[in-house]
Amino acid sequence: MPWCPECGAEFVPGITICSDCQVPLQAEPPVKEEIPKEAMVPVFQIEDPIQGTILQSILKESDIICLIQCGCLVVPRDEAEAADFIISEYLNSLDMGEMPESWNPDDSDENLNP
Repeated sequence: MPWCPECGAEFVPGITICSDCQVPLQAEPPVKEEIPKEAMVPVFQIEDPIQGTILQSILKESDIICLIQCGCLVVPRDEAEAADFIISEYLNSLDMGEMPESWNPDDSDENLNP
């Protein structure tokens, strides 16, 4: 059976590219790197599973190994500073809570009821 070296998914024979990662499959399952729990440190408190999945994906794109343990995103100690920076930059880029200057809540009722 072919395996994806990135995400570890197993595929049926005949498939040659991972549909999620878009990388060539390999004959053997990928070897997972074991990191001692003592070497992992928390960098972010996860509020919900979707947020955790998004942040894991962002860190994975930067080649940072990360796990969710007890509601926290944990990374290897030597990657904590980089992970914290990446997470902060991502969260700052969201600009949550800021509405465009042209938006007026009084005008919204008119748009809903023509």
